[in-house]
Amino acid sequence: MPEKTRFMDIYKHLSECGIEVYYPAQKKGECTAPYTVIKDAGTAQIAGLSSTQTIYDVMCYVPKDHFTFLEQYVHQVKEAMRKLQPMIMPTFIETASFYDDTVKGHMISMQYRNNRKIYLGGFNYGN
Repeated sequence: MPEKTRFMDIYKHLSECGIEVYYPAQKKGECTAPYTVIKDAGTAQIAGLSSTQTIYDVMCYVPKDHFTFLEQYVHQVKEAMRKLQPMIMPTFIETASFYDDTVKGHMISMQYRNNRKIYLGGFNYGN
């Protein structure tokens, strides 16, 4: 059963797949084991349609001395995310690996999207 938000669907699903997952600013300290941070990256109306598109950043981290594991970990997260299709779809936008000195870990970020019909819920936006 879907959660109340797509963000929570992603969070719960990754957790159930055995992936250590956090929301922004939840994880503290240095990266000592692989983990993933998910973030709502914003919502915009799709031009010409009565739908919106919400983007989610899925950021995969591995410890500084495990760079060679980063690609494998990213693949593991992608495989888990694939099970959320068609509700959550990849945008195929992925960053190059980045060393984050603040957590002492390597990171790759991927973007996913969710499209939703705009519901005006009986409000009169014309006045």
